Amino acid sequence: MLKRDYVLILLAPILCLLVIFVFFSDSTVATGLRLPDLTEKVEPEKKVVILDVPYVSEAPDGNWTGSWINACEEASITMVHRFYQGESTTTIAESKEFMTLLFNEQKKLYKSDMNSNSERTLDLIKKFADFNGEIITDPTIDSIKNEIKNGRPVISLHYGVDLQNPNIPFKPTGSAFHVIVVVGFNDETQQFIAHDNGDTKEGINHGYSYDIFMNSLHDYNHKTYKSDGPARVIFTSPKVASKTS
Repeated sequence: MLKRDYVLILLAPILCLLVIFVFFSDSTVATGLRLPDLTEKVEPEKKVVILDVPYVSEAPDGNWTGSWINACEEASITMVHRFYQGESTTTIAESKEFMTLLFNEQKKLYKSDMNSNSERTLDLIKKFADFNGEIITDPTIDSIKNEIKNGRPVISLHYGVDLQNPNIPFKPTGSAFHVIVVVGFNDETQQFIAHDNGDTKEGINHGYSYDIFMNSLHDYNHKTYKSDGPARVIFTSPKVASKTS
């Protein structure tokens, strides 16, 4: 009797496991639920992501005079504005109309539409654009990439000379302030993909190496009149319609 009891004690845990296995197997069939398959392959993370953001030049009609010489902030806002409106293209007339609205607001508030820093740019976004903005100081490569992965373009502010783009003749003696829109990234080439509104040759989906991009990040300083401010970008997100009672 003692030996039989001893054997039953040893077999009890095994019998319990068998009952649990049979129960869950039957439940899965009956309810349509599927237990996790540990052999399933996890999809590899995408190495290249590019958002379908419409491109807008600083001078949409090619007339690089007056306000259109320094319209990178306005062009960048317009691109993201149209993106969040669900558009992948924009006409010259549409771009000029919206950018002129931004010019006039800056002239009214600051007596000038040149070189608006991140705070002034964010103010324009809040007043006129169909998206929200948030100023981020000292962003990381991964934080910017995460925004792109989640379908949100990033507006970035730079000391243009350090971007090392041969198609844009920045003068080191000037402010060389430049604002562009990050629309993607390419981990294979280690580049951010940007719509550079000041590049008339290769401005669409222009690749900037991660190092060059990050090292050139500088906000405009209205006290020194130079692009020597902190490294800043503006994260964007869609506006959520407010509930009405």
